[in-house]
Amino acid sequence: MRIRVALAALACTGLVSTGNLQAQNSRAFCDELFTQLTVGEYARWRFEMKDQREMTISIAVVDRESQGDEELYWIEMMMPMPVGGTLITAQMLVPGFPFDAGEMLDYIVQYGDQPPVRVPAGDIGNFPGAGWREECRNTNAEYVGIEKVTLEGVGTFDAHHVRTMGEEPGHWFFTSQVPFAMLKFESVEGSVRLVEIRTDYLGTIDRSTIQ
Repeated sequence: MRIRVALAALACTGLVSTGNLQAQNSRAFCDELFTQLTVGEYARWRFEMKDQREMTISIAVVDRESQGDEELYWIEMMMPMPVGGTLITAQMLVPGFPFDAGEMLDYIVQYGDQPPVRVPAGDIGNFPGAGWREECRNTNAEYVGIEKVTLEGVGTFDAHHVRTMGEEPGHWFFTSQVPFAMLKFESVEGSVRLVEIRTDYLGTIDRSTIQ
């Protein structure tokens, strides 16, 4: 039961999606933002959404392996449970970022200090990266242009600004200068801001211990 709750919590990271997604008419720069992966790169974001508990979510590239001619990556995500705050750590073997459940070749999850376990990838919903890329691609949104964005403790970046349309627009900022491209999101419903980046991150799950 706890593992199922953990999986549901990971799927909830699509909570900031605000636009009508039309990926078939993607902007070229959006696809280019989400291409390079380097082992050790890490990013952490703070979610402050209306009527929801503040939380942080991190994503990192912790390992790489080859299967035939294909290069695969182990991506680690960490976030607290919505209720109780127990930390969930998950590692996924994928061909790149972003990805969806159908592309995962292996999936391991650890709930708090319990032993990590391998679970079926088909039980998983959407992940943050896919939703972020689709918001960048959203042709119902306005592309404002490139702007300087400064985040305290992180740095100043040249970011692509995409504004979703409607009575309560959302503002997305993407840049290739940070891991996983997502810099910040702002709307009347709340915000998501990058608060930390690293290049020397090590994974927290020892996969050799998993049966």
